Amino acid sequence: MLIRAVATGLTGEFLSAAVGAIICAMDPNPSDTLSAGQPSPASRSRPPAPDRTLSPDVIKAAAAIIALAALSALAVAAVFPERLSPAPAPGAATSWEPFADYARLEALANEPGAVLLDARIPELHALGRIPGALSLPEDRLEAGDPVAARLMASIPKDAAAIAYCSEPLCPLAARLADRLAAAGHERVYVFTPGFDGWLSSGRPVEEAPDGG
Repeated sequence: MLIRAVATGLTGEFLSAAVGAIICAMDPNPSDTLSAGQPSPASRSRPPAPDRTLSPDVIKAAAAIIALAALSALAVAAVFPERLSPAPAPGAATSWEPFADYARLEALANEPGAVLLDARIPELHALGRIPGALSLPEDRLEAGDPVAARLMASIPKDAAAIAYCSEPLCPLAARLADRLAAAGHERVYVFTPGFDGWLSSGRPVEEAPDGG
């Protein structure tokens, strides 16, 4: 979160500097003009204002600052790609359902044919998981991993498929849910509290016995 704040802040500072440089170059003495458009008493005795056309050096400096701001924004997007995928607007149709109720999670997971899917990286899955969860990171499916593909194909299309990741801001479960829905699964859910919420609630945690 600290890195996110710093990177975003730098982007804003670069843009503010560019705008400020242009304003200062265009109006170096803003106090010389009253709000009604009349010159102030102090300015009446002064010679005519100099030409305020932007010089090439000012334009180059502003362009360089704006370019730095653009590069900073691209860096933020690369480190935090989820910023490019905002949450759907209220009332918008979605292909999967988010929920945060622990009792509902247990009820769905106990339905016949239901699968609980851990979208986190396998190393975190091995350290601890919600009991009964299977490891299915979306990037493994994207990479064409045969084990992940077989697990995906084994999930009944009409069964409940519940994905989770680490915590509410983690985008991995949503990406897996999108893939499940696109593959024709009819009942796709995302447990938004994730593993961290499950652990904090004091419920039991299961470790992967084979480290995977």
